Amino acid sequence: MDSRPCRARRRVAGGIGALVAAVLVIPGLALAPAHAALSSSSTLSTTGVLDPVTELVTPVISGAGTVSGPGLSCINTTSGQATCTDSITLSDIGGSLTSVLLAAAPADGWQFGGWSGACSGMSTTCAVDATALTGALSGTPLAPLATFIPADGSDDPLPGTCEIGIADCTPPVTRLTGKPSVTKTSRAADGEGVTRQTTATFTFQAFEPVEGSDPPVAGPTQTEGATFECKLLEKPATTPDFAACPGGTAGSASYSALTDGTYEFSVRALDAHGNKDATPETFTWTVDTTAPETVLNTRTRFWVLARKATFGLDVDAPDVASDVIFQCYLDGAGRACPTVKFASGTHTFGASAEDRAGNADETPVTHTFTMPVNNKALNHSRGWTKAKVRGTFLKTASITRKKGAKLATRATGITRIALVASKGKGHGVVKVMLGKKTLKKVSLAQKRNVKKKVVPIARFSTPASGKVTIHVISKGKKVVVEGLGIATR
Repeated sequence: MDSRPCRARRRVAGGIGALVAAVLVIPGLALAPAHAALSSSSTLSTTGVLDPVTELVTPVISGAGTVSGPGLSCINTTSGQATCTDSITLSDIGGSLTSVLLAAAPADGWQFGGWSGACSGMSTTCAVDATALTGALSGTPLAPLATFIPADGSDDPLPGTCEIGIADCTPPVTRLTGKPSVTKTSRAADGEGVTRQTTATFTFQAFEPVEGSDPPVAGPTQTEGATFECKLLEKPATTPDFAACPGGTAGSASYSALTDGTYEFSVRALDAHGNKDATPETFTWTVDTTAPETVLNTRTRFWVLARKATFGLDVDAPDVASDVIFQCYLDGAGRACPTVKFASGTHTFGASAEDRAGNADETPVTHTFTMPVNNKALNHSRGWTKAKVRGTFLKTASITRKKGAKLATRATGITRIALVASKGKGHGVVKVMLGKKTLKKVSLAQKRNVKKKVVPIARFSTPASGKVTIHVISKGKKVVVEGLGIATR
């Protein structure tokens, strides 16, 4: 807000008078280049009155409007300054010198801002007379200049504030005292933050500026009789005009039924003399009522040979992971994110995101996996040795070379079976059975030694139940069993 409209207005008036081209010229009279004059071929008589012959009056217009008079019509359609192409010769209007009457009229959207130069005052009419002409002898700026300003007040103060002697020509300073509650995000486009509320209420006050502050700073004194104008812009859109603040309560504005998007609220104060805050208070925020879509971008394999797993979580655009909170679940119970711990068995991991506005994903993303039981959980027949073996599943294994040695367990609701074993040169062969049915024979022999090898055995379209047995069918060859995977989902 400019706290110096008075001074600015006076500079404009003086500056324009100095910039106007010569409009009142008297032959033989040398004027300073910045001055305007009436052109004439006459001289002063002994009585001191000009003898009208070709004295010229050429108006100048600043802003959009017209100036008319006897024999001339001047129009300016721009916001800049223009010199009239028509001129009046004073001798054209009568046999003796009296005056030229000029009339100013603003264009649509503009208002008259006053005369300067050869004319002065706030009346829309002006008479250029002998007094003005004889003033040219002393070098007085004589340009009859009409000024028009925008009717919406976007230029200098309205007519009738500073120029005619009213003491208060200092615009107030607007301050927001209440605004919607929002949560800050990492996105600059969200403004001050986001909210899922579709209504917004603002409160504001007007204060007198601290004297001498530039830019103006609100002082402790409230502006008496202040009114306010507001506008609400939904980005991106055409900027609306300021208008009366909605809501019906002085010093407040209320909006409802806001849709998702980014909004900019602006408010400016006007004092009782029409001075407007040139730098309205603004507040930008985002309404977001849309829940984020949770994305699981890294996950475990189905068979997990560990007691914990870490999942990679993200959200679909326009949300970003840094602006959401993830809630994780394991088999329906809340767990810390993104790493979860578990025991042997089949588990379902779930995760849902909640954004900064408070919108939560009601359809969590899920992933099902199974951790096998290790060798210690199996029933052993004779011939097996349980040992700690570095690099194996849970660092233990059951080892045998005896044909007919068995490992077994019972399970219900089986959907998949997998064997966890070591393979290597000279290793033997086993068969995996469900009840009395052989599901698969597995050779554990290969040239390169490997541990924690998951060997899929069977999948069931209908969940199965019974005794699962690992039966050694080779003789004298090493068999190393690390665990057995039994999935139930």
